[in-house]
Amino acid sequence: MISEELLKIAKPLLYGRKVLDLVVGLRYTALLLDENCLGLAFTLKGPHLTGEKRIFPKNPHEIADLIVSTSPIEASIGLAAVNAASQMRASKMDLQTSESLLDALKLSKHDSILMVGLMTPLAWELHSRVCKIWAVEDTFSAKEGPPNLEVRPWWALDIILQRERISAVLVSGSAVGNKTIDRILEIANEKGSKVALVGPSVPIFPRFWKTKGVDVLAASLIINPNLAIKLIKTGCGSRDLFRKGCLKKVILDLKQE
Repeated sequence: MISEELLKIAKPLLYGRKVLDLVVGLRYTALLLDENCLGLAFTLKGPHLTGEKRIFPKNPHEIADLIVSTSPIEASIGLAAVNAASQMRASKMDLQTSESLLDALKLSKHDSILMVGLMTPLAWELHSRVCKIWAVEDTFSAKEGPPNLEVRPWWALDIILQRERISAVLVSGSAVGNKTIDRILEIANEKGSKVALVGPSVPIFPRFWKTKGVDVLAASLIINPNLAIKLIKTGCGSRDLFRKGCLKKVILDLKQE
């Protein structure tokens, strides 16, 4: 399982680190470590904790174990810890980034794409440069978006990939937390679609994701951790974090790595 494999990569990086703050916000969960290292994860909705576990204070490598939990909140906390580890490693890497997600995926107006997790701002960004945008999400509802966007419930994922000619699958990083990432990558790779992992929840481990058939990482470097955690406490999401200069987009073409 991918969450277990990520845990094996992250835990050695977390030994000896100290937890300074832990926030489960309305939109994002954040774990702040010493040396101003912050990890983020989309806050999955559902039961808060299993049993009577006390999350804080603990060692970050123990908190990371929660990524394999079946509790949505615990899994969010665990992914935030894994992301903190990835931020430590990414800050020391020479990351050769592409100018845009579209360029990295080499898409054109003849291509149709599928979003796993509705990312409306990204749909608006891409809509004039692709033919059609499909999107599936777990809590299906009609939402505003560009005219070539079709939103469907989660269970339509397999049907869309079987019936439509999908050039690329854009997967929200929350799929790592909710454990659907394994199945999504399996289906997409079977159909020969390109795959991009998108959003601040994506752990920046390029070599690992390349072995899983991922073509592009569209992740985020956290450049202002203290302001980011303050905003998360007020319920802010990724758009606010980008606008306030807390995050920097990192687009990695893994086929060139």
